[in-house]
Amino acid sequence: MYLHYQLVTLNVLNRFGICDRGRIMLKAYEDYKTFLIDKDELRRRIRFSRINREALTHTILKCVQVMRANPAECRYGESIIESCAEMMTIGDEDREPEPLRFLNFPSEVRRMIYQYCFHQKAKRGGTNDVYLARKKPSCGCAYFENADSPLERNELALAHTCSRLHEEVMSYFCDAKTLKFSCACVMRKFLEENRMLRGAIRHINFHWCGPAADQSILQLGSLHLKSLTVTISRATTKRITAREEEFRRYFTSKKRGEVALTDALGIDELLSLCGIPNVAVQHPDRLMAPKLLTSDRISLENMLQAKLTLPRKGE
Repeated sequence: MYLHYQLVTLNVLNRFGICDRGRIMLKAYEDYKTFLIDKDELRRRIRFSRINREALTHTILKCVQVMRANPAECRYGESIIESCAEMMTIGDEDREPEPLRFLNFPSEVRRMIYQYCFHQKAKRGGTNDVYLARKKPSCGCAYFENADSPLERNELALAHTCSRLHEEVMSYFCDAKTLKFSCACVMRKFLEENRMLRGAIRHINFHWCGPAADQSILQLGSLHLKSLTVTISRATTKRITAREEEFRRYFTSKKRGEVALTDALGIDELLSLCGIPNVAVQHPDRLMAPKLLTSDRISLENMLQAKLTLPRKGE
């Protein structure tokens, strides 16, 4: 069989009077035979172009006419007819349907799908916050039902498909959602049990309270957060730092006074954080917040915004 390069070299195409479109199709056939294009691409060029199919028919008729007039050209004509016939056969073949694989979509398309899935709740009047403590924690910390925005079961159904999708979906989920914790105890337990997910967490909102608030807040230093919201209440000052406990052993005046936020357990660990662009302090319920806590909230927010937004060492 003679391919396009050989036919051009031997000047066969000019002698046979093959049209330009016919030459293009013979070149495409050569590319198919030399693995420059696949069978599907050749099929598309034939099936979706009426001009290309007519060029194959015209090329076969030209070859028949030349072979009748000059039998010496039969070997070239047969080769061209055979090539055209094979191309027409390929064009008539029915392509086997391939399964539509989600992972074959471009990453941009997959991110659009994730965005649609995770933001539908907000469009229905909900919130992009996810309250991970759906039940009252056993640690006895304060729990606010009004702030509860539980994770819907079907929101992360896509993440359980396979390991690759789990990593990709959870990474986008943590970047799009704010993880809310009813207390520092729940936050600590979640971070310890989901070590593989810690690197993807970007937004956290937690209620500052609990017997292990200092150790819980300390774990936030290993995260690369974009935003941190600290919720304060009367429960925040129920436990004090070891330093304040030492002072109260010797300064009797402190025993009678109220505990300030600057003495609450975890304040030192909270001020040690850095590299967080957006920091805020809020109350669980603004309407029920005492005036004293409102003043402390503003002061604490100003202080955290001045300290926590500083860049990390080495950045």
